[in-house]
Amino acid sequence: MPRIAVGTVQPDADHRLIVWGLTGALERLGIKVQSFCSQAHFAAQDASKSITGQRQRHVDSWLMSPSTCREIFWHGAQSSDLAIVEGSFSDPSGLTPSLGGRLDTLCSWLDLPQLAVIDATKLDSCRLGTRPKKVCGILLDRVVDSNHAEQLRLTFETLWNVPVVGYLNELHDVRRQIASISHDTIPSGSVLQQIGDRMCSQLDFEKLLRIAYQRAFPSIKPVLFQQADATPRLKVALAFDEAFHCYFPDTLDLLEAYGAVIQDFSPLHGDRLPTDTDLVYFGCGRADRFAEQLAGNHCMKEALRSHVRRGGRVYAEGSGLAYLMERLKLPDGRQLSMSGLLPLEASFNPSSAAMRPVSAKLVRDNWLGRISAKLRGYLNPNWQVSDSGATTSARAANDRMMELVGRHQVVGSRLNVDFAAQPAFLQSFFNPVPLPRSPKTLCAPSF
Repeated sequence: MPRIAVGTVQPDADHRLIVWGLTGALERLGIKVQSFCSQAHFAAQDASKSITGQRQRHVDSWLMSPSTCREIFWHGAQSSDLAIVEGSFSDPSGLTPSLGGRLDTLCSWLDLPQLAVIDATKLDSCRLGTRPKKVCGILLDRVVDSNHAEQLRLTFETLWNVPVVGYLNELHDVRRQIASISHDTIPSGSVLQQIGDRMCSQLDFEKLLRIAYQRAFPSIKPVLFQQADATPRLKVALAFDEAFHCYFPDTLDLLEAYGAVIQDFSPLHGDRLPTDTDLVYFGCGRADRFAEQLAGNHCMKEALRSHVRRGGRVYAEGSGLAYLMERLKLPDGRQLSMSGLLPLEASFNPSSAAMRPVSAKLVRDNWLGRISAKLRGYLNPNWQVSDSGATTSARAANDRMMELVGRHQVVGSRLNVDFAAQPAFLQSFFNPVPLPRSPKTLCAPSF
């Protein structure tokens, strides 16, 4: 299984452009690439699908056990020629890049050859810094020209004794274009093509592939993805359109492996749910951008309310959670009526803050789990949830309020949750925790 880890080793360096260029260059060579994020949350600018046609997958040393991580990686890489796990390595000085999953740990678990991304603009003119212990190759980013690249290549290969496999120029115009768009908008296809074209002429494919192909991957006996014939059939209605489109591929794969029938529907454009739906599943996305259209689709909102009145279940996170609220408050002050399944208010506040890992505890029994069960995921900083009319005071009192909320058969979360890494919760999709008939709500802080 050809594979590499690509990550920065300098604080605040950005690996995105060089990974996009590397992926595009490999695709031009006819090598199908599967991208993996080293933390189980949705990247703000995930251009992998635009470049490869395949959505980014996820592995995570904070969320997964080593065996689960290996199986999820093995499963996700089957349809590709080469797997790239991207992220940030620990600073050689000993500092960690962030909370949550660690790329260094994944390299150990998955035996990944490591390519270090070096931002030439962040180099000290007198010294290179500490060499990462297990680095197998170097990718140079933001070099001035070919002469500068050659100078750096000779220096690194002499002093660090590892090969430079490619480089990417400063590309001022491209970087200005990317800086001018919002932090969660994917660059245009022409911009991505320009990066890939430039990288293609400055990449030593033979060196790169020798590194990627140098290690065998141990055989995996499927445990998670083995067929579960005894699992009850489940009909899942998956919200999928411009407003809701962020899902973990392994979660969907595992639902189908367990026997679920997944049908998509559009809360923006549709007027009903698929026939005989058991569970409605809302992922993350950008409900704020389509809030007026969502608010105006009264047929879909009534279809959801009817589904819940009949005892149907709903799970939602991020943007999906906001759609379940009574109201959605936008940054410009507008307040729009949503589906009303939860007596709460959601506020959208654009943030460039990093996702942070959270273990959220259930404060009451619900169909997803018993009281005190912990659901792990990465908190989306763009959404706040509060009791209707008390957004400011609730948010100021405790920033970690309302991570998990619910009422009756409706459960929502501010977390990005990869259920493939938490199969006990995924089993509740098929065998919900039985509850007494009661009007009690779960709309309370999870801590």
